[in-house]
Amino acid sequence: MLLKSRVLALCPALLIVGVAAPEPSAQVALTPALAKWKSEIEAIDGSRAVVLVRVLTDKEQNLLRLPADAGKRSAVAKILRNEEFVRQFIQAHALTANLETPEQRLSVVLLNMARAEEWAGHEDALIAHEFGHIWLHARGYPLPSLENTPGCQALHGGDIVQHILIRDELRSRSIDFLTPWLRNLEGALKAMKGQAGLNAQVSDSCRRLSRLALWMDVELGVTAEEWPRREEFLAQMAQSFPDLRPVVRELAEFLQGLAVDNRQDYRLALRRTLSTVRELEGEIQ
Repeated sequence: MLLKSRVLALCPALLIVGVAAPEPSAQVALTPALAKWKSEIEAIDGSRAVVLVRVLTDKEQNLLRLPADAGKRSAVAKILRNEEFVRQFIQAHALTANLETPEQRLSVVLLNMARAEEWAGHEDALIAHEFGHIWLHARGYPLPSLENTPGCQALHGGDIVQHILIRDELRSRSIDFLTPWLRNLEGALKAMKGQAGLNAQVSDSCRRLSRLALWMDVELGVTAEEWPRREEFLAQMAQSFPDLRPVVRELAEFLQGLAVDNRQDYRLALRRTLSTVRELEGEIQ
């Protein structure tokens, strides 16, 4: 879906939650369609609250800043004290966290305002994508937890499977996710063509898993009719990252043979995908 490329160079160990004044609001206004979907998600189990928060970045002080008017502020601050979550968040447009306690089920969408220019004009699509993750979680299609699975494996392995269902739901709701996504894919294709000799043998295993997730998204999620440059993109991925080609082919064939909207098949898909990303990450550690 929306590209989650690695660009910020903040050190997670130095990231803390602070309040700056004056500062923008943390509040997010929803369109009627998104407000309706939010209400539907909250009604699934009857006790879930969905909160959206804009998170600011002070690059000079190397801080994440949570504005004072953020909803469920103490719970959101707790999320942002999780270093593994922060490592993924600073490299993403937005991420979702789900907190489950006997008293409350809370789902938080955190928008990374340090990268707001990258989704300018398409915030609704970004929020809708995150709602898709929450919608699946509330319906019993969970992502791997950060407590049991390292952050990169949980994020990219979970995305590969969940994005299949999210794309179908966004299409059924007539939400335009293709326009911003294809714009990002065009940028990724240009970047690959501009890096001679690029290959996947890098020391950053998380970057490698990100490339796998991107390749799988295009392989499974867009047709040539929707994006005429699809085959060019896939060919460039194969040229730039040849060691990932057999992995993508095998995993794509496996996932295409499942009905992922069935919970049993969903669990099979997630188990197989997590096994694949663990093997890939282990190859260069």
